[in-house]
Amino acid sequence: MKIGRIGVSNTKLSFDAISRMTQAERDIVHADPKKKRKKRDSFSAAEKFADDYFSLYIRMRDKDCVTKGMRAGPCSDILQCSHVERRVHKSTRYRPENSYTQCKACHTYHHHQSESPLRLYAESQIGHDGMAMLASLAQKTVIRTPQELREIGFKFKALCDSMRGET
Repeated sequence: MKIGRIGVSNTKLSFDAISRMTQAERDIVHADPKKKRKKRDSFSAAEKFADDYFSLYIRMRDKDCVTKGMRAGPCSDILQCSHVERRVHKSTRYRPENSYTQCKACHTYHHHQSESPLRLYAESQIGHDGMAMLASLAQKTVIRTPQELREIGFKFKALCDSMRGET
């Protein structure tokens, strides 16, 4: 019998084989894969909900590409939410001062530049101290629960609704 990261390769186990296993090995054998999948799906759905409404809020707030004309070439029609400190940094992911609207072309350009127009724009908006605060926050570890992510999503949904004039 092989126990790997995915599970047990032989699902028909004798009583002797089970009795020789450690408790951790038994937990792997008897784990319900649907329960793990449901947890992961719940987190992914909550994160997508928060991401979607946060992105919509940023695009509604800025209304147009904030770096328009700061690079060679025309802007594209597709607007995206771009982060100064990358989205992988969970502590700054949902901070409006870390996010601005860019067209797809400018957003792609931003990710390939060390001194990007977005960083210059962000510094003009929040100042050198604000940029230092974002850089410092980005180094902090934050772990959010699905419930916290849903709360973030509902917060930005309410802001979007109020910007549209809805209640």
